[in-house]
Amino acid sequence: AGFGAWIYHYALVFDPQGLERAALLTSVFWGLLGLGRLGGIPILARFKPERFLALIVPASLLSFAAAVLWPATPWALWAATIGAGLSMACIFPTLLVYAGPLLSGGGRVSSRMTSFFFVGSASGSICLPWLMGQAFDPLGARTALSIPVLGAAAMTLLFFVIRRRA
Repeated sequence: AGFGAWIYHYALVFDPQGLERAALLTSVFWGLLGLGRLGGIPILARFKPERFLALIVPASLLSFAAAVLWPATPWALWAATIGAGLSMACIFPTLLVYAGPLLSGGGRVSSRMTSFFFVGSASGSICLPWLMGQAFDPLGARTALSIPVLGAAAMTLLFFVIRRRA
């Protein structure tokens, strides 16, 4: 959510005349997030959630990192936007499928446990874009976009630690 909320402003920092391109970046991100979620359903039905997460979690990290490492390079910003939209699309639903049995001891996932997933997700969807906004002007656009990089890095690390323990 933070990336989608701030990619427009981020693109304008490096190309102030590119209003249409910045708007298109935002549209492409949200459009691919929706299409990626729709396309992820048949993929998730064929693969184990663990394998799918092992692909899409690091892909999101690489996507965000590309935007921060090459901020003034149009191809990197487009690649980051496309990669982030597609990779982030299925992380939450796949995590529900993957983590549920782990947390419930192999049984059914309770409604209480599901509510914790949704509260955690909503909290992140509120806090991370807000943090990015707080960092954008005083610390710069690259610093603001580093927040999703750090979040994706933490998610990647946690996934592989949980995977190893499971």
